[in-house]
Amino acid sequence: MRRATWITTASGRAFDLANPDPFQVTAEDIAAHLSKMCRFTCACEPFYSVAQHSCIVASLVPDRLRLAGLLHDASEAYTGDWSSPMKALVRELAPGLLEQIHMNIERMVEERFDLHLTREDHAIIKRADLIAMATEKRDLMPPDARPGWFDATGVQESDLPPPLERRIVPWSIAASREAFLGRVKLYTGSLLPVEDDEKTPVVFRSPAR
Repeated sequence: MRRATWITTASGRAFDLANPDPFQVTAEDIAAHLSKMCRFTCACEPFYSVAQHSCIVASLVPDRLRLAGLLHDASEAYTGDWSSPMKALVRELAPGLLEQIHMNIERMVEERFDLHLTREDHAIIKRADLIAMATEKRDLMPPDARPGWFDATGVQESDLPPPLERRIVPWSIAASREAFLGRVKLYTGSLLPVEDDEKTPVVFRSPAR
């Protein structure tokens, strides 16, 4: 008998990790999950959410990639935020498994939000992600982090882009969620759902059929 492969999201939807459906992907769920998820397996101090990290990445890319930058970690809303060393270990034990799961979910997110990204687009977003990470290392991680802290990401720490000049001030969970959703609204030009209407779909854009 096959075990259940779905999770219950913050909005009460059943999201199947093995067979993801773009119509089960919502901005509200992504914001709710990522705003409660602490970066670096909770090693940073104070609490710093993946949602805030996503907002920073979105601010570092060209306007046409703002939404894609904001959603670059959206798959983690459904799988959790795995550390780079954990990902590397899983790749050794089960080659291709983690990539396939994330790729399937990322494809559904891109379909849901009508994203069409090139290899160059991904590279631009990745560099913004690294700039954010360099800044987070400086501002939020223990000062005595051992050498090689960054190696598991596949990029040498010596090649890490310079951090931002401004320092990161962590947001609360509520502020992270509101900021994330506000940026979805801004980047898509869509209206947010009516909060007191439980029947209002919490989606912002429907994929073309």
